[in-house]
Formats: sequence, C-alpha cells, structure tokens
Amino acid sequence: MEYTIQVGEGIFQVKTSGIAELSGFLAFIEAIVNHPQWTPGSRIFIDHTDLKVAPLTFGDVSRIADHCAQRAGAIGEARIAMLVADDLSYGMNRMWTSLVYKKLDHAGNIFKSHSEALRWLTGPGPD
Repeated sequence: MEYTIQVGEGIFQVKTSGIAELSGFLAFIEAIVNHPQWTPGSRIFIDHTDLKVAPLTFGDVSRIADHCAQRAGAIGEARIAMLVADDLSYGMNRMWTSLVYKKLDHAGNIFKSHSEALRWLTGPGPD
C-alpha cells in the first residue's frame, strides 16, 4: 500500500493506492497527525479510488479504528471525507465509521463523487 499526503487550502489530501494493508493505514494516520502543519480538527480528504481493499479483514479494520481511537486527542474534531470507487470500498469505510463512532469527535462521510466530497468537506458544517 502506498500513500501520499499534500496540504493545500487548509485540507490534508491523502491519496492511497495499491493493495490495502493494516501497516499502510497505521502509517498514514501517524504521518498525518505528526505532520508539521497538522492541528487537531483539521480537514482531511482521503482518496481511496486506486486502493484495492479486498485483502482487508474485519480484524484489520477494527485495529485501524482502535488506533484512531488511541490517537483521538491528536485527531480532534477533524472533518474527514473519504472518496471510494466501488461498493466494497464503501462498505469497508462504513465498517470503519461504525467502529469509531463515539470514539472520535470527528465528522466523517463517504462519497463516490469527488465534487460532492469536496463540497461537503469545505461546507459550513457536517450533515
């Protein structure tokens, strides 16, 4: 799994690609919260459209959610838009959101449309 992080206009833009793996997710979470421009509560746009999520298990998604919960203070009230390409990716991201529900003070949403994701992310408040 590979990822890139760019910061522009107050948004952390993460682009993932390759074959999804637990270690890659944990690495990009740490890279974001340790980034010199990161402040708790920032906005994150995660583009998973080039990521193959089929190898991830429920256990992997649960560990990713647990790791996020452990970093809740560093993440803060972040607003996270996740862009996916297919139903499997959508379902895996829904699983993650249900596992972090009430563990993170974040607003997260999953999209299949780039423009809708950006509109929600840059809008006045969560739906």
